[in-house]
Amino acid sequence: MTLVEKVKRICTNGSVTCVIEYIFDGSRYRCMVTDPELESAGLLYGSFTLILAGVSCPRVGNSRVTPPTPSEPFADAARDFVELRLLQRELKITLHGTDKSGVCLVGTVNHPRGNIAAEVLKNGLGRISDWSIRMLNPGDVPPLRIVENTAKVRRLQCFVCFLGVSNDNIRLPHISCI
Repeated sequence: MTLVEKVKRICTNGSVTCVIEYIFDGSRYRCMVTDPELESAGLLYGSFTLILAGVSCPRVGNSRVTPPTPSEPFADAARDFVELRLLQRELKITLHGTDKSGVCLVGTVNHPRGNIAAEVLKNGLGRISDWSIRMLNPGDVPPLRIVENTAKVRRLQCFVCFLGVSNDNIRLPHISCI
């Protein structure tokens, strides 16, 4: 039985209490389970990588590899934004499933002040991730699309070069300008 199935079976409301230990980028985190309900299953203090459901942020580079990989534009801003709000905080996380490799869990962070996915999108620090947004409840998707479109119109951060919609109602491709 996977962690997602155990959480849905054992924990109240299908949410697990975790501490966010590390932020890889704006949409990937290292979480440590602190939920006492999972102690009987032997999962207390276990850790996993969480992918934020519905959101994809620019990747942070790695200077330790040869040759070093640079960060994508706005990756550091997205990581800093999320670090300020989530790092070393005990929060409830609703797990929806896993990525295609089955290694990383996909879920929603239930922050007391609101949806962190919506805040990342609203500030133009990420984009909708079509493969993971399918795991969300259908009612949770429209607010994310609305805030992403608002960021596109305002040309915030990742969408600084967004061209908008042409007169023929055909979306023009996003052109990356660095």
